[in-house]
Amino acid sequence: MKKLVTDLRNLPNKLIYSIIIVLFSVFIVIYAYFILSWSIGMNTELATYGLGNSEYLYPLHT
Repeated sequence: MKKLVTDLRNLPNKLIYSIIIVLFSVFIVIYAYFILSWSIGMNTELATYGLGNSEYLYPLHT
């Protein structure tokens, strides 16, 4: 364990920053996908009951 800690301390800072940036970017992409899928799901559910913006989602149903 001590060897692992010393190895991690000896890593260049650029590598650590790049790992943090990659993890943060992955988190943002997953969060955006969750928000987008939840929004589409809610719009579809509202359109099922004839509420919300159903005329934009289902323009063929009259």
